[in-house]
Order: sequence, then C-alpha cells, then structure tokens
Amino acid sequence: MRPQLVVFVALTVPLLFFNQQLSLILPLDNIIAIPIVGLLVIPVGFIAVLLTFINEGAAILLLSFAQGVIGLLVSFLDYLVRQGEGLLLLHIAQPDVRQLFALMFAMLLLLLPRSVCRKSLMLPLVLCLVPLPSIFARPTVQEKYLKLHVLDVGQGLAVIVETQDRILLFDTGANLSSDFNIGSAVIAPVLRSLGVSKVDITVISHSDNDHAGGLSGVLSNIPVSRFISNREQLVGDIQAELCYDAMAWNWDEVEFIFLQVSGDFAQENNNSCVLQIRFKRLRILLPGDIERAA
Repeated sequence: MRPQLVVFVALTVPLLFFNQQLSLILPLDNIIAIPIVGLLVIPVGFIAVLLTFINEGAAILLLSFAQGVIGLLVSFLDYLVRQGEGLLLLHIAQPDVRQLFALMFAMLLLLLPRSVCRKSLMLPLVLCLVPLPSIFARPTVQEKYLKLHVLDVGQGLAVIVETQDRILLFDTGANLSSDFNIGSAVIAPVLRSLGVSKVDITVISHSDNDHAGGLSGVLSNIPVSRFISNREQLVGDIQAELCYDAMAWNWDEVEFIFLQVSGDFAQENNNSCVLQIRFKRLRILLPGDIERAA
C-alpha cells in the first residue's frame, strides 16, 4: 500500500496540471490491480510462452486463463470507477505557475525521508496556494474584450467564445466511442482551466457527430443555461431554440447574430447554423459545415 500511496502523491501535480481532475480511487485501483497482474497474470504468461515449445494446447489454455483474469479485473475496476465517479473525482482549475512550483516543491518535501528535511517546511509552500487578497492585487481597468479559443478536436469543430462576463460554446466535437467523448476529454478541461463553471449558451450548428457528439460529455461536467441549434431536439431529450428564430443579442459590447441560410437543403451540412460575431471593427464568422450552395 505504501508504494501506491507514494506514486499517487507524486502524480498528483501532473494530473492536476494536465487534466484538471484527480481520482481519489486511483490508489485503491492500483493496490488491487498490481498484485494480480504482477503475481498472477505475468507469471502465467511467461509459463505459457515456455510451454509453446513443449505443449501448445497447454500454452493456449494458460493464456486463456490469463486473459480471463484480465477481463475480470477490468470489469471490477470499471465497477469501482462508476461507483466513485460522482464523489471521488475532484475537478480543480489548472494551477498557475506560482501554484504549480509551490505544489511541486511541497510534494517533493513530503516524499523525501524525514532525515533529509523537516515536513513542516511544506507549510510556507501550501500558503502559496491561497489566492492573493484583492488589496494586494494591482488594480486594472475592466475593459471589454473578446477571446476565441478554437480547440483541437480532430475532425469537427469546437469553439469557446469568451466575453467579459459570458461564455458561448459553438459545437462540441465528436463522441468517438463509449470510452472517449471530446466533450468530457477536451472541452470540459479547457473550460475548467479558464475558470468557467457554467456555459451561458451552447450552439450546435447541426446534428452530425463531429459537431454535436461531444454535447453529452460537456453536460456531464459543465452545466449549460441555453441551447440553440438547427433542430429542436438534441441528445438526451434536450430542447433547443432554432437558430433561425433566435434574435440577435449583445454581451459586453459583443454582438451575436445568426445569418439566415436561404432554403431547406437535403444535406444537413448546408442547414448548419451560421453565427456572426461583431466586436468593434472585428467580424468573425462561424459557419458550421455549410458548403458552396448555402
């Protein structure tokens, strides 16, 4: 148990920095999995390799046994993950540079032997994690701004539109498999790193998987106040406003307006919602997947 707890503590900082989430069930998973794999699966596998030169049938039987053990282990670990998914998975905003170095040195001091350093030296480092009071912060003028974050989701699209006080998400990438959803694996961590706890509007330009499939992954991590799409029905019986009926609106001096695509096309791509964003002299067009005809 001690080595697994040491590994867990050592990996805490990288996990928080890269994933913005930490599973408290990881040590238990490793305490169960490593002895089974190390003391049972691997020795049986080596014996099976040696037996292939002597008795191939016995080797196949041993390999089948090892495969069965791994299958049972994976099923059991999946069960543990599902049971602890809500309570034992912590979502934490990505630490800044100051907090990152403080965490790294604190974990190092915690893992070093007592004869090398005193654990009490961790306390000043932990204090570095506390946000600075506003009285120490440099006063800044709250100017209106517009930021676009275009995410790498492979084929498809996901754009986070950030104004001073609001967040709009345009498309959500794909649901690639039951184990990998772009919404939960890519979009939600980026939103958390931006300090976003709620999305004001999510626009699904059209229903193709590479633009709409990640919505379920987003919703399992981040609440959304309003939905707009080219169809009234989204995943999970979610009702959306039609982009053709949505009125233009203004957030923090940033104007949003849906451009009307003439005609009802047979191809879903050409029926995509087309959003224009205007800020000062800037014009940005998010066209979904429209083609030449649209």
